[in-house]
Amino acid sequence: MGSKLIELEDKLREEIKLRKKAEKKHKFLMKKLESLKIWPAYRGNREVKFI
Repeated sequence: MGSKLIELEDKLREEIKLRKKAEKKHKFLMKKLESLKIWPAYRGNREVKFI
C-alpha cells in the first residue's frame, strides 16, 4: 500500500511538472501569435490558413 501511494505521488508530481511546462509554452506562443497580429482575424476560426 505504501509503495503504491509513493508511486501515485511521483506520477502526480510528473503530471504537474508537464502541465506547468505546457502552460508556459502556451503563454509564450500566444504572445508570439499576438505580436504577429494574426490572432484577432482568426479568433473564431479553428482552421488557420497562412498565405
